[in-house]
Amino acid sequence: MAHANNLTRFGAVMHGAAGTSITGLIHTLSAFFARRELINRTYRELSALSDRELADLGMHREMIAQVAHDSVENGSWNSTGNSTGNSTGNSTGIR
Repeated sequence: MAHANNLTRFGAVMHGAAGTSITGLIHTLSAFFARRELINRTYRELSALSDRELADLGMHREMIAQVAHDSVENGSWNSTGNSTGNSTGNSTGIR
């Protein structure tokens, strides 16, 4: 068990110790699938809104996929199309 295998697609690193590697892999995969499910649920809920309801939220239908992804990965989204952590008002984050 001296070999170490990298599983970089999911951000997990497997080491020689079986307990640590399996536990870490399971945790990483579980977190990955939980995030994907939340992104998919957010996408479905936003897609169910009418164009008028989306406009009331300050967005259009083409933005749904990006907003769903950003809302999960960044924790929030605002009507300027930026995560609320970006106070600059532009998508580049440059002031």
